[in-house]
Amino acid sequence: MKVFPLKKIIQNGFPIYLVGIFILAFGLQVPRLGYVLDDWVILYAHYTGGNQNLAQYAFLVNRPNLTWIWEAGIAMLGYNAIRWQLFSLFWRYLAVLVTWMGWKLLWPNHKTEISLAACLFAVYPIFNQQSAAISFSVHWVCLTFYAASILLMITAVKNPHFRISLLIASLFLGAVNVFSMEYFVGLELLRPVIVWLLLANENLSQTQRIKKVFAFWLPFILMLAVYLLYRFNWMPTPGYDRNAPGLFKNLISSPISTALNLLLGASRDIIQSLFGSWSATIQSSEFNFDTPASIMALGVVVVTAVFSVGFYFIQMKSENTLLQKTNRFYQSAILYGMLAVIFGFLPIWAIGQGITSTSLYNDRFSLPILAGASLVVIGILDWLSHDYAPKIVVVGILAGLAAGFQFRAETINRYSWETQLNTYWQLKWRIPAMKPATALYGDGVLASYMGSWADDAAYNTLYPARSAEGLDGTWFFDLYKLSGSELGFDVNLSEQKMENLQFKGNSSNSLVIQKKGAPGQCVWLVTPADRENPYISDAIKPALSLTNLDRVIGNIPSSLPEEIYGPEIAHNWCYYFEKADLERQYGQWNEIVKLWNESQSIKAHPNVPVEFVPFIQGAAHTGNWDLALEITKLAIYPRDLNENYLCSIWKNLLTNPGANSNIQAKAQDLLECSLAK
Repeated sequence: MKVFPLKKIIQNGFPIYLVGIFILAFGLQVPRLGYVLDDWVILYAHYTGGNQNLAQYAFLVNRPNLTWIWEAGIAMLGYNAIRWQLFSLFWRYLAVLVTWMGWKLLWPNHKTEISLAACLFAVYPIFNQQSAAISFSVHWVCLTFYAASILLMITAVKNPHFRISLLIASLFLGAVNVFSMEYFVGLELLRPVIVWLLLANENLSQTQRIKKVFAFWLPFILMLAVYLLYRFNWMPTPGYDRNAPGLFKNLISSPISTALNLLLGASRDIIQSLFGSWSATIQSSEFNFDTPASIMALGVVVVTAVFSVGFYFIQMKSENTLLQKTNRFYQSAILYGMLAVIFGFLPIWAIGQGITSTSLYNDRFSLPILAGASLVVIGILDWLSHDYAPKIVVVGILAGLAAGFQFRAETINRYSWETQLNTYWQLKWRIPAMKPATALYGDGVLASYMGSWADDAAYNTLYPARSAEGLDGTWFFDLYKLSGSELGFDVNLSEQKMENLQFKGNSSNSLVIQKKGAPGQCVWLVTPADRENPYISDAIKPALSLTNLDRVIGNIPSSLPEEIYGPEIAHNWCYYFEKADLERQYGQWNEIVKLWNESQSIKAHPNVPVEFVPFIQGAAHTGNWDLALEITKLAIYPRDLNENYLCSIWKNLLTNPGANSNIQAKAQDLLECSLAK
């Protein structure tokens, strides 16, 4: 009877361990994640115009060769958010795993150290936009291709029998990476360093070693030269280059000031990437028991740390590495890692950016340096301690903290998606469709981790009505950013964002929504009739007169494509409110009473009492005055806020022919105000 090969599994178990780390840091919340930021821009481009629009978008952002990844992804995955999350995680996992495989060949006597470095690479706490799955899956695909190219090159150096074919395959994958996008082009400069390290044990003179390094590097130098010629001379552009390396021009015009600024910026980026980024994992404000998500994040920290320490100690014991006291790792690891960080940052610095720059969402610039930074951290730990035990414990703690950091980032995006879905469905329930060229005014961005360009793409995916001229059907204007003449009636509107988003319209063709005026409120489509509503925010009030209800198309089903948004969310209070508000627009009072009865059958109630108003009006207009009074009793508190508004509502209702003095008296007693006609 064969014994279960536990020892062998543990010795070769890093890929399985890595799966566990990915599940803890990223996977637990995948079923509840959706789309954020540039995901919507890419999604909208394809959803409204297929591969042609997607190619146009890639051309406009100066990455004309990138669309093959998105096109292949959409062909396989469709628009399903969960599939895209798993797709992006799969390629991130492959990028780490293939990098680890290359390191194993580069440092064959330091399996534990390179596994520790790969563990940190998997969850390194700088980049926190993993949830933007469509946007950043392309980066992980390209990084995997780069890592695979390096692995093949290392194998070619070590294996003369298949050298030519391996180098050709390596060259091909390297070219796919750099010609698809520029993010990892600086890492190509690591190739001679890698070959130099690989030749360290060969009996070669310095001159022979240099010649051999150059011979291996030559095809890749030529490939890089062709890429640079293509990128700056032959690549089709829309007339400008958003990633132009202005650094070189500035070095010529202002060499001293440019060099000093580069040195300062580079120093800040390197310090932040190696040391400062870890401070985000130990912020005291993040460690609490206030919410289930906070408790879960703490659990992820603890479980990841214990899991990591346990795995490495068992692996160390199985390999008997505890007694290895020779051939220290830190010299080559720190050198290689620092060069990887510097070379990785070079293209970023060349365009005047960095992880400490003021650019929005600048953590994305850390993607090329994650592996190098991880090696430097492990190299420093190896320098500080010769023994494995302290290194394993420290890395376990760091991995736990980093996994908790990533889990909290995922939580923010989960909240964002939940907020988005609630907003989208409430809008669709209230506004099933809208006429083209409708301006949408509102109080702030859709949700956390969104931006105005993402809002415009998301709203146009929600209401796709692109014109024949390629203009978008609706446009979101953040009222917190507008004032004065910008809020005027009959003002021509024209804007462009993110290259492929553009709009032309008129403020007379607008709808105004409020989402954040009162805690827990539904989405409100507001009109001048809401002027006395005490919960209308100061940002919304100046725009009330802009709402033109003729822009609403209400005689179609309130549906959304499940492939993008998933199944319709539960019919809570906001469903009944939005549908009642829509029926109120068309005077369908009987339908409002039916909606009221349905809402009460599930005991639904609002967080903001004025949301009872459509139902008060529906009951009154159908002659059910007792029901109108009953609902008013629910809506009246707090009186200091709601009483005057409800009085104005009832004054209008009492002008109906069916109203009588008895009803008026009851309403006056309830509201404690004069309702004389």
